[in-house]
Amino acid sequence: RHIELHESKSIEALLAKLAVKRVDVIKLDIQGAEAMALRGMRRTLTDNADIRVMIEYWPWGIAQAGGDPRSVPRSIREMGFQIFEMDDRAAHHRPESDDDRMASRGLERQHVNLLLQRSSDVPVVA
Repeated sequence: RHIELHESKSIEALLAKLAVKRVDVIKLDIQGAEAMALRGMRRTLTDNADIRVMIEYWPWGIAQAGGDPRSVPRSIREMGFQIFEMDDRAAHHRPESDDDRMASRGLERQHVNLLLQRSSDVPVVA
């Protein structure tokens, strides 16, 4: 497997540089760096009460990057978010609470799309 190193900056640094005051939506698909990204945007996530985050949660990739896949949903909940699993059509209507089940996707190609939000009102797709 080929690995490339790239310089990264926190979303917080970018938002400050661009003078962004409010964030409504963030989409993350970062191949196993989810735990690092959440740490780098913690203030953004806590300062924007109505923010929604869509994240491709990939436990295998997180473990390969040296992280603990269970730490991701745990830190998400610590910031007051509920976690909803999404499929191709919509988010499920009940919050996901089984971190072990989500983290057990241990194969390279197994991931799940999650919607993170503080309210329990899940958008419905007709």
